[in-house]
Amino acid sequence: MSDIDKFCCVRCGSENLCYGHLGSTPNVFIPSGIFTIHGFKTRSYVCVDCGYLGTYISRNRLEKLREKLKDRLDEI
Repeated sequence: MSDIDKFCCVRCGSENLCYGHLGSTPNVFIPSGIFTIHGFKTRSYVCVDCGYLGTYISRNRLEKLREKLKDRLDEI
């Protein structure tokens, strides 16, 4: 099962989502205080039931972010 298959709308809980990117170029999340040249490419979705627009980072990118944050996360 892919990352997309597991998502549901955070507003209404619907699984009727349309995936894509915002803008003409992909949005990139650049975390504060972490050196990264390219940042983390984000994906977006809109719920076709309620109209909520959300953005997320894929699981593999999230794992890379966790690796970069490992020292900080261990302190918490």
